[in-house]
Amino acid sequence: MEGIILLGSYPSDSNDFSKMKVPMLSLYAEYDGLSTVEKIMKTKHLLSKEANMHKIAGGNHGQFGVYGKQKGDHEATISAKKQQEEMIAVTKKWLDQNGE
Repeated sequence: MEGIILLGSYPSDSNDFSKMKVPMLSLYAEYDGLSTVEKIMKTKHLLSKEANMHKIAGGNHGQFGVYGKQKGDHEATISAKKQQEEMIAVTKKWLDQNGE
């Protein structure tokens, strides 16, 4: 299987996947102060037509990698463990649906 998974990130204008036929999963967080929901939505047109979007309610940027507070990030209202568990469950479901 080929595909692209974005965790709290988004493509730049030079990485336009919109004409590619590739499964994509974009996981983003409600309180991400770096890869904000606004930035994610503003660049959604650069994703393939097969992209699945999933917002983690209560999550933030730092809890994608559990590397602590980062300047500009917002406070999460869910635990890092809960955010990680949701990331795993959504990713597993996406892989199961897009696997060969």
